[in-house]
Amino acid sequence: MPKLVDGKKVWGSVSTVHDGPLLQVKKVSCNSQVASSWHRHERKTNGFFVESGSVIVQTRRWPVVLKPGQYYELRPGVEHRFVGVEPTSVMMEMYFAEPDTELSDMDIVRTDEGHLLPDEEWGLLIGMAEAGDD
Repeated sequence: MPKLVDGKKVWGSVSTVHDGPLLQVKKVSCNSQVASSWHRHERKTNGFFVESGSVIVQTRRWPVVLKPGQYYELRPGVEHRFVGVEPTSVMMEMYFAEPDTELSDMDIVRTDEGHLLPDEEWGLLIGMAEAGDD
């Protein structure tokens, strides 16, 4: 299994908490207004559990705001990105494999790179997220 890449990213930082054959857990610190890349995982389910701050998990359909103690899960193949709402938001990101497959960082398909969201796009994203939070 390829080694998970820990360290600083444009959107924050990541460190591996657990690296098993069917479950991987990463602790992720997200900066406000800086989005991860749009990407999807071909074979693994992706779960997000927020510890502090707020995180938006955005699919091509709609953003979901997660607050401390909330969990959200995406099935394989769903394109998404995440962005911190607070200056520093912390979440646990989990990857689950089916018993007949193996977890690998090689199943990620990126369609862009992480970046600071322009103020106009950030405002629209926050507005959509708040509307969906009702």
